[in-house]
Amino acid sequence: MDTGMTRIQTGDRLRILLVEDNVGVAMSVMAAVDTECFDIDWTQDLASSVARAIAPDLDMIVLDRGLPDGDGLDFMHDLRRSGIKTPILLISARAGLDDRIQGLEAGADDYLPKPFRPEELLARCRAVSRRGKAIDEWSMQAGNLRFRSDTWDVVVDGRPLALTSSKLRLLVALMQHKGRPCPKANLLSVCTAPGEQPAPNALEATVSRLRVTLQEAGASVSITTVRGIGYMLRPTN
Repeated sequence: MDTGMTRIQTGDRLRILLVEDNVGVAMSVMAAVDTECFDIDWTQDLASSVARAIAPDLDMIVLDRGLPDGDGLDFMHDLRRSGIKTPILLISARAGLDDRIQGLEAGADDYLPKPFRPEELLARCRAVSRRGKAIDEWSMQAGNLRFRSDTWDVVVDGRPLALTSSKLRLLVALMQHKGRPCPKANLLSVCTAPGEQPAPNALEATVSRLRVTLQEAGASVSITTVRGIGYMLRPTN
């Protein structure tokens, strides 16, 4: 299954990330935007969605619950825990009242049971977008590191930290999972451009370079290897 990102651009009014593994559902939604002013990114699993979900230019996430590599509800919980305020429309075949309540209480701005008409989904997206701009300024803190979403800047004790795009995306993903192991599959997706095959040892090489950068900058965090899982950002003091 191709889990890379597909982008359909039809305008600048609303930028949406559609996380849906059902190709038929995704195609019907994207076909419905032909007359709408939407810019849609489509991913098919959670690992491919990490970097795009935290991007500062994103207005909304349409998130399926039943995905090949996990429950969208857990992914949404991680986003909210990290301070990401992007509106999320949860879609799911779980249409029971308890399921809808669970989704809304977990941080969803709306919940749309399957099956649905694409026109209804887009109408709900427009309704949520009218409540205001999706992303306010938010930040993440880990030790003396601080990340700002509005500028995508990282500072160490207030000093700017210069990072390549791959190291920056990797650090943000690790900060999002601060204190918890982040699976290698998620991090490899972050370090790999959409539609490209990851180079051998690409993740390990990026982790190694980021470790050196953090140490040289005097960051009070380090990247530790969690055997059999991935990596974790930990305080050093």
